[in-house]
Amino acid sequence: MQLSEDDYKRIIEVSGRILKKIHTFKSKLHDVYPEVKNKVVLAHDDDKRFILPNTTKTLPWGHCDIEFYQTDPSFNIKYAIGAINDIAEGTLKMVI
Repeated sequence: MQLSEDDYKRIIEVSGRILKKIHTFKSKLHDVYPEVKNKVVLAHDDDKRFILPNTTKTLPWGHCDIEFYQTDPSFNIKYAIGAINDIAEGTLKMVI
């Protein structure tokens, strides 16, 4: 099953979920048997990812760049300009 753009739109508009059957093997007391589980593939209330503002890109919670996106944009611009000036003056070394 491939997810399409329409699946994503439908999930947002209807606030639903898409489930998929997952085939796995399970063992109990050295007996191995197949098992079928229904797993949530896509859900409208997925809270495991941080959505980047004004994009369709996401980051996992805990990523170091999330703080940058949650900060006031004017502060980020001032910080970037200050860092560029420090590099130009030689007071801050740029690490690549």
